[in-house]
Amino acid sequence: MPPQSSPPPSSYLDITNQTFTPQFHYQDTCPSPTLMLETLTRILNDHHKGTPQSFPSFYLYTLHQPNRLVPWSPHEAHQPLAVIDLTGGSLRGGHYGSASVYLMHPTLPKRTVLTSFCYLFVKEIIRRGEDRVQTGALGKLRTRTTGLDEGLDAAVTEVREYWLRADLVGDRYLVTGVRREDRPHAVGCLTLKYQGACFWAPMPRG
Repeated sequence: MPPQSSPPPSSYLDITNQTFTPQFHYQDTCPSPTLMLETLTRILNDHHKGTPQSFPSFYLYTLHQPNRLVPWSPHEAHQPLAVIDLTGGSLRGGHYGSASVYLMHPTLPKRTVLTSFCYLFVKEIIRRGEDRVQTGALGKLRTRTTGLDEGLDAAVTEVREYWLRADLVGDRYLVTGVRREDRPHAVGCLTLKYQGACFWAPMPRG
């Protein structure tokens, strides 16, 4: 007789569908590229700590919801776990940007406790201004634009993608980088199903 799955913990039983709407995601700000690990550590451990909207509660809730996780596909949109505004040094000279963080739930190894670790796939998109070239009687006049005005070419972008891993150590998640040779196969991971509010590109601030 196959073993029966254990019931979800009481912390999960207290969570309702209204706690995590289909478009739910965490939000934060990262002012420096060296602080991304710290930002994600804060999201996984400190956001809503002690409340039903903490990341551990969200993770358990997601795993117990049918059809909430789907296989990752590079050809489809997926729901981000978190959207992080990039400011200061994180912009690397750009005008505005954000990072979409995707939960990548490993399907292997099967004996691993469901929430003992997960991968995070981070996609940073930074919008840059480009020198506008104006043509006049004296030839080409190159003008550098500053700020989000009509001279900004928002199509100039920089995209940076990388993997991180979050391991549950005690009652906290430890977020670390993943070496290229240790990256999981993305198509072998499950991620959050697209729910109609995907953040592929950051929106400019007024």
